[in-house]
Amino acid sequence: MGLVERISGFDSLREMEDARLDRYWDGLSCAIEGRFFGGSYLLGYAIEMALKVAYFRVLDVPETEDVRNELNRARAMARARSVRNLHGLVFWAETLVATREQRGAPMDPALAGTLIGYASDAAAHWTVAMRYRRSVPALEECHDLLRIADWVQRVHHQLWS
Repeated sequence: MGLVERISGFDSLREMEDARLDRYWDGLSCAIEGRFFGGSYLLGYAIEMALKVAYFRVLDVPETEDVRNELNRARAMARARSVRNLHGLVFWAETLVATREQRGAPMDPALAGTLIGYASDAAAHWTVAMRYRRSVPALEECHDLLRIADWVQRVHHQLWS
């Protein structure tokens, strides 16, 4: 059986949470090995998935439910804001903060400000389109993304609770 057959047929919150942690550790491993471009790419993905997981948790999406319906709703919000795809870190950070506010559980203002600032910083070093680019030296950028991914890892539970 091939790898594609062994992975889940749909994206659940549990799968995304596990994948988020896997990409974080994969990115950290690449950074340690001196593969800074690859580390940056994987750490950026870990940050993106952390924001999505927190957003889905704010919406009370069950752990094992397919999240495609929520992603489609988010896609409509993104289009309304002229966001091209669902990989924008600033979009997810702002959407998470706004959704908590709308649901009557606003994020601590200092946490929200730091989150949006870090999402903006990370967006300067990461885009999903990196997958189509050859590696370039990226030591400083990788260190910045690692610092941000570590922060997200530490405060992840606070992003939705």
